Amino acid sequence: MLRRLLVLFFLFSFSPKVLAIPFDQVPNPQSEAGRYVQDSGGVLSPDYENLIDNISVYLEGLTSAEMAVVTVDHLEHYEVKDYAQKLAERWGVGKKKAKNGLIILLSREDRKVAIQVGYGLEEIITDAASGQLLDQWAVPYLRENKNGRGLYELAKAPAQKVA
Repeated sequence: MLRRLLVLFFLFSFSPKVLAIPFDQVPNPQSEAGRYVQDSGGVLSPDYENLIDNISVYLEGLTSAEMAVVTVDHLEHYEVKDYAQKLAERWGVGKKKAKNGLIILLSREDRKVAIQVGYGLEEIITDAASGQLLDQWAVPYLRENKNGRGLYELAKAPAQKVA
């Protein structure tokens, strides 16, 4: 009996699938807390959450573009950009007519990060530009497990391009 309990404990303690939240259950930070940051992956300190949220508020006030920054534990069976797109569509990131939403997604367990932009921002932040922003601002910090700093620097970069 004790052996079974230990086996179950280890299976549930270390299985990333147990931690996965389906994209349709990731809470929308805007509707739930009036914020732009959702840290379901538990990688951001409150200070970084506030800094990133302030960038998003500033960006929307200046341009009407909306930027959400999201962390999750696991991507389930999705590619990182597909997961980000599904979240953006579900939450309605960006103004509907302008299609000016931007979402940054980090999956902790999968060690993947992506920038997904709406059609209204694609001329400003192309796929190539997204890759460059990730390489320049996120990857160096994420490699050192400085997730908060990496996401903060990454959020600043597209905000500066859009503004």
